[in-house]
Amino acid sequence: MDKNLTSTRFSPFELLLAHSQTKNFITILTDLLVELCHVETIPDNRKQNSIASEEMVYSYISETLCKYGLSGELRRHPINPGIKNHQDYTIPYYQEDEDYSGRSNLIHFFRPVDVPSSKGHGIALNAHIDTIAPYFPPYIMNETIFGRGASDDKGCCVAIVGALILLEHLRRETNIIPRADIVSMFVTDEESGGNGSLSISLDEELAKSYDTIMVVESTEGRLFPANRGAVWYRLEICGNKQLQLKYAFMAVQALETCGMRLRNESSHVLFPSKPVQSCHGIIGNYGEHPSRTCGKVDLVIVADEVAVESLQEYVEIGLRQYTDTYGDRTKVIDSESGNPKIDHHYDLIEKGNAHYLTIWGTPGHMGKALENDSAIVKAAWIMETLYKFFSPESIQLKGYDEDCLVLEGGQGFLPTHSIEEVTQRMSAEIQKLTANHQTEFETLGIPVLSFNKLHNDAFARNPDSEQMKLCLSVAKMLEIKNVEPVVGLPVSCDARIFAHKYPQKQIITIGPGSIAFAHTDFEQISIKDLTQGALQLALNILVLTRTLSIEELRVKAKDFGY
Repeated sequence: MDKNLTSTRFSPFELLLAHSQTKNFITILTDLLVELCHVETIPDNRKQNSIASEEMVYSYISETLCKYGLSGELRRHPINPGIKNHQDYTIPYYQEDEDYSGRSNLIHFFRPVDVPSSKGHGIALNAHIDTIAPYFPPYIMNETIFGRGASDDKGCCVAIVGALILLEHLRRETNIIPRADIVSMFVTDEESGGNGSLSISLDEELAKSYDTIMVVESTEGRLFPANRGAVWYRLEICGNKQLQLKYAFMAVQALETCGMRLRNESSHVLFPSKPVQSCHGIIGNYGEHPSRTCGKVDLVIVADEVAVESLQEYVEIGLRQYTDTYGDRTKVIDSESGNPKIDHHYDLIEKGNAHYLTIWGTPGHMGKALENDSAIVKAAWIMETLYKFFSPESIQLKGYDEDCLVLEGGQGFLPTHSIEEVTQRMSAEIQKLTANHQTEFETLGIPVLSFNKLHNDAFARNPDSEQMKLCLSVAKMLEIKNVEPVVGLPVSCDARIFAHKYPQKQIITIGPGSIAFAHTDFEQISIKDLTQGALQLALNILVLTRTLSIEELRVKAKDFGY
């Protein structure tokens, strides 16, 4: 903004909008996000590595807030060992033990002083610093920041920081100060189960400071008063190594059938699109994460005197059955790239009596599983045909030679079903598969299906609450697209932890960036979305804390009395 113009000529909204578009503000947010994305915060089995990376991220955030943000108390919030006794606790599967000593979250706490207080209207903002594998470093191209965590969820952390910077700018220009407590939470371990947020939620003294929680995830600025649930599964298959893979692919189809039934039974007013996804993320040495669709599976088929043309014919039969059920993504144009979702489904190479079959999928967030291809599911359908012509011992995963084969993934569900019912139904499918093929798989050990990792229940809050109405008004002011009708978020996040713990508080999931890019190999957030996300959060804070009404946001500061 031109320094010759006085702030009294502008409304609070105009002041914040103008500052969010300044080169200095854009640079601060861009530099911070790039710094955060340079730090690898994938869960690490060496606890000291986790502590070091978390501390580095918190230091970057703290330094920026101290220099530019709304004044407040910055403090580490140690992970509460009492989380182990809570129903929402998730065993940190990536560590050899459950020791969280030395690890913490970061809190920025603002409490108004010398201004009229708006009791009962405190607000919390929550975003997570951890990411999933595989890591790739940040870079900027076409006014967009790429990198692991750029949208999920370090970009959202930066948006919170940006909101506090904008509120400090407003204070300096107009002396308008938020009239209620603001608790900004930067947490760890969301991707592996939510233990960071769980720890903070157990701080009931801190919870007295806030009545609304905005869980900041990439929603393109849309507001969600509900989340779908998600539970991760792990199926371990031991015994006869020649039969493990066939059983695993049959288990994939059984779990897919279970997921389809759950989807057909699901009905909730806030989830009209039925976002009930089955995601199969890891099989043996292929795949990176239970909630990321697997992008590639390599198989080796050893068969004497089998022409590649004949094998290709069998592959095509199975592939047609797959595409008849799930659709052909080579004929679906991706809205972002303008190219087909997937270039081709498989590659088949013959070397002597061995045939190398690579099956391709589209890796991405579990929340987009219904729009993507899972290489594991596709392989299961193709293998169903191949096993009619080839013995199980002639087909193996390339490069895999462990004693047991492990299959991992997740199942999404709506408030229509409880998490207990979902896990019971999945277990029943695996038990049925084993019983129906008892003779065929008698040399296998009993497959073990477990749910010891992420287990997020679904929840729904009032879509017509006063808080939702205020935030919707802000979204319309910013011309955010598709904010109505209000629906539930088709993914799961830490919001459900606060929903469980504090049923009387309003929970809203909102933030910049798109879930379409989360967990992908091209994760990104545009700089414009990042800065607008910060502006949207700042405006939400002002109206939710009853500092300014929607109407007052547009009143010229000189006429408003500042």
